[in-house]
Amino acid sequence: MIKETICLIVSAMILMSALISCGSKGVTESGDPDTPEPQTDETISDPIPQTVEDCLFLSPAVRSVDLTDEIQTESCFVQVYDLVLSAEAGDLQIMLELPDTYQEKKLAAILWLPDAVIDSTRFLWPAVNGYAVFTLYYRGYQDTQSTGEMDFGGDCDLNDLTAILDVIRECGFVNRDRIFAVGASVWESIGLQRLLTENEASGIRAAALPNPITDMRALYDWSTAGNEGWREFFRRTIGGSPEEVPEEYDKRSSKLHMDRFSVPLLIAYFSSETDELLPRSLSEGFVEDLRNAGKDVSLVEFDFPGTDFISGTSVRYLISWFDSFS
Repeated sequence: MIKETICLIVSAMILMSALISCGSKGVTESGDPDTPEPQTDETISDPIPQTVEDCLFLSPAVRSVDLTDEIQTESCFVQVYDLVLSAEAGDLQIMLELPDTYQEKKLAAILWLPDAVIDSTRFLWPAVNGYAVFTLYYRGYQDTQSTGEMDFGGDCDLNDLTAILDVIRECGFVNRDRIFAVGASVWESIGLQRLLTENEASGIRAAALPNPITDMRALYDWSTAGNEGWREFFRRTIGGSPEEVPEEYDKRSSKLHMDRFSVPLLIAYFSSETDELLPRSLSEGFVEDLRNAGKDVSLVEFDFPGTDFISGTSVRYLISWFDSFS
């Protein structure tokens, strides 16, 4: 923990530095940063360690932190880090992007579970806008330091998300009241939905779920029709078919646990072309059922294909939605 020993002179200097801003900013339709407007989170009332490394090493789970890139934008530099942390199932590699103004104000944070291999420029726009973006490298699917395999929303994935959130909450530059999550990956979105329905103390303020999978039995039936490879994948990662291990499929199906959602949700659907990969029928009626259950849920539909908030239009919408939670 950071010691709360602040002298009057340091307090005055921090207050003055908090008045500095990155200026007025915008974004192109391609999602490239132009001059987007930064977030104005709470100013830091306590001095924080002078480096990102010092902040991250406040968590005993963090094993290594390496600065891999510094990207110049019109308003500030975005720093890109690779960090490795220890989790119950083995090491996890995370990419962190944040503006170099992190010492001037506490940043909102996003735990991003992407739909594809990580590109260090994909999440640049949120970082320029004052967010610290923590992006997971998946176990077994990329050439990274994340060891082992995912278990498709099982206990391993749940423990991984909990471990990452523990690190985020302990970072000195993160505003703990403004931690968000994006579950774009089919696999990790299921784990995120499980976390949101099983752990009210996760610290997540709000979450976005593009093309969510809410019924694992329906996904099994759709994915394995005439495809023995998919059947084997489900048996290996989940432990069997829905008939063999029904409890494993049920605990991964958020439609059976809607009454447990306690944070605002943004459900996003893309154009019908996306249905070839993730049919909307796999979550048919989910938004209506959530609303009938009295949950705080928003729905947005984009007229272009996709499975993640990548384009300028969709990522601007997402950040605008997160900005509304001040």
